Amino acid sequence: PVLANKGMPKQSQPFPPAFDVCGNAGVNCTAKCPSTYGFVCASKGTCLPDGPYGAKCECYPGFRGGNCTIECKGSASRPCSKRGICEEDGSCTCEGGWRGEDCSIECPGSNIFPCNMRGKCTREALCECDPLYRGEACQHRCPDVMGIPCGGRGKCNSFGTCDCNEGFR
Repeated sequence: PVLANKGMPKQSQPFPPAFDVCGNAGVNCTAKCPSTYGFVCASKGTCLPDGPYGAKCECYPGFRGGNCTIECKGSASRPCSKRGICEEDGSCTCEGGWRGEDCSIECPGSNIFPCNMRGKCTREALCECDPLYRGEACQHRCPDVMGIPCGGRGKCNSFGTCDCNEGFR
């Protein structure tokens, strides 16, 4: 090894990332940890090395963003009502038959069988029923002739019965 000024060996590779009490990271504490109002990672995460000269926040559950300042919808203790995935911007991607900003609204029919598997549950937690089904949860089947509701001689109502055209019963 080559000796530096004070008799210490000079290394050709940088020292491993380190932290100091001031919230710095990186080789010889060269990188500043992200902070908000003087609080490292807004006190909602842990500062970690990001390569040999950088630092980044690893947010605690329920928080997102570069400084961990974004709280997930539904609250940090129950992100996305525990029924979805909290995205980087704090919004939720709901699972299964759950909808709403925080995944707290159950689709009609049930969260396991939204719209009774006879339609699609919208973002607003309403059912868009398949052509032969009606009702809030697509629970009513319309009478049909060869797949045509009411045989084309009337209109299927929300109760799954036909309102016949004039001249038909």
